[in-house]
Amino acid sequence: FRSVSASREKWNNVDKYVALMDELSAGTPEVLVAAAEIAMQWGERERASTYLEKAVKLSPGHPLVLKMRARLAR
Repeated sequence: FRSVSASREKWNNVDKYVALMDELSAGTPEVLVAAAEIAMQWGERERASTYLEKAVKLSPGHPLVLKMRARLAR
């Protein structure tokens, strides 16, 4: 149970950081795409999709958004 609890705490911290960085980046999708990339690498595909959905809302045609969308589709 400790590892699950630590994992949740880790992701809570990541989510807070991503939200802050997203706010500071003035609505550009790069931070959200980077967060999606990290989530993918850590095996958190659902979380990656959540970050990507937010990035798509900001800039659906952005090259990084399109690239990450293609990666998640695999």
